[in-house]
Amino acid sequence: MSGFYSPTLATLSLAIIIGVLGAFYGDFCSKLIYRLENNRFDRFAVFKPSICPSCGTKLKLKDKIPFYSYVNLKGECRRCHEPIAKRYLVLEIIGLVLPFFLLWFDNFSVKSVFDYFLLMSIITQAYIYYDTQDFSNQLSLFILLISLISTIVNGEKLLSFLISFVVSFILIYLISLILKEKNSSSYIVFFTCYSSYFTWQNSILILLIFMIYYILYRIYLLIKLKRLNCLGLLLVLSMATEFLFQNYLVQKLTLILRFLIN
Repeated sequence: MSGFYSPTLATLSLAIIIGVLGAFYGDFCSKLIYRLENNRFDRFAVFKPSICPSCGTKLKLKDKIPFYSYVNLKGECRRCHEPIAKRYLVLEIIGLVLPFFLLWFDNFSVKSVFDYFLLMSIITQAYIYYDTQDFSNQLSLFILLISLISTIVNGEKLLSFLISFVVSFILIYLISLILKEKNSSSYIVFFTCYSSYFTWQNSILILLIFMIYYILYRIYLLIKLKRLNCLGLLLVLSMATEFLFQNYLVQKLTLILRFLIN
């Protein structure tokens, strides 16, 4: 990422193709959220037909096309007319736009593909936490698999992966003891699996950002005197903040400043 990347026609076409596939993947993430939240997830979940959460009607193929189906059905089930959760549309949009975001910041490398699945996974975790106040261990293990495959494909040392895994586990375990947070086991699994994608230094940075957010949260409690169960969302926000600034935004802001100075 030595400079702003000007995509060629070939890479732009690839981004469009992946963007369309990403929209379908965003729809799949919504389906995954529903099944994980309702304990209906198993290894064959991918092959099971989609249904309306309200009436249980199996969805037709034309009802599963990203964007078109939501707009065509006016955000309602074709049969029972119950509202369709807006997260389906939101995740489809994110799934479509994210590849172009990565393309603008990078030469859509192999790492960008792993970054895409990682970001979509933590967004999915954020939705699950918002609905259930807990993280999905199954999805956390999928993130761990992404981290392991990325390490092997990018030719990185497995020792670094293991060190990051162990250090992240120790750090988040100590934080959970200090904060005395309920459901800390899912926090520990999620953070450990996510942080294994990076170095142990990144884990420390994420937790430092988290503590800043946590202090702001405690100040909010003192002012509003209203407790919000949002520590999981603060953790996800810390991950996203560190990821974007460390991997993308800082480098681009540096380039912009250099351009303005010169």
